[in-house]
Amino acid sequence: LYLMSALGELPKLDAVVFADTQYEPKQVYQHLEWLKSLNTGIPIYRVTAGNIKEDALHSKVGARLGENGDFSAASLPYYTSRGGMIKRQCTSYYKIRPIHKKIRELAGYKPYERIPIGTIELWLGISMDEQRRVRQSREHWITNIYPLIFSKPMNRQDCLNWMAQHNYPHPPRSACLCCPFHSDTEWRNIQNSPEEWKNVVAFDEKIRHLDSLNEELFLHKSLKPLKNIDFR
Repeated sequence: LYLMSALGELPKLDAVVFADTQYEPKQVYQHLEWLKSLNTGIPIYRVTAGNIKEDALHSKVGARLGENGDFSAASLPYYTSRGGMIKRQCTSYYKIRPIHKKIRELAGYKPYERIPIGTIELWLGISMDEQRRVRQSREHWITNIYPLIFSKPMNRQDCLNWMAQHNYPHPPRSACLCCPFHSDTEWRNIQNSPEEWKNVVAFDEKIRHLDSLNEELFLHKSLKPLKNIDFR
């Protein structure tokens, strides 16, 4: 969307906001720096609510943020040894909230100051093959816009083809290294980066008895440690 806007294929954006969980693949940060280097006149802002990895190791599942002053409420959707899955709180805390906070700031509004209905148009890069994710914003002052569905219908492959046609690099998927929603292909991609694989395997070992649920926690649906899984 950023590149299409810069080239005039879509209306001119005022700004782009990237919410950094501080635990993404290095390719994501490299791609972000490449986008910034293009100097299109559209500013890119990088915001963060903290380091999701470090916070996760000191969190308590389902707790209120700041309760007892020693953990975060933003728990990850771990798989449990009983076959369930922990409720996901991380997207709201590490992605949506910091983005909304920055948008409010850019629009010139103070925290908790009332913003008129529909003041902000927020573009989301969800493509045709993920139409199920289309929804209205919970914030009355934000109108969600889906250009890749309604203005310029494209699926994921169309987007990749568009990048290739313009001689742009293949964009890496933005997702935390420790995300339990990774497919086996995505886990294998991380495995191909020895340093990142070692890091996430260590994280996986540390979460096993992270909380007081009387059950073990895992990053993979097989309920096995990452180091013991053959992702082929």
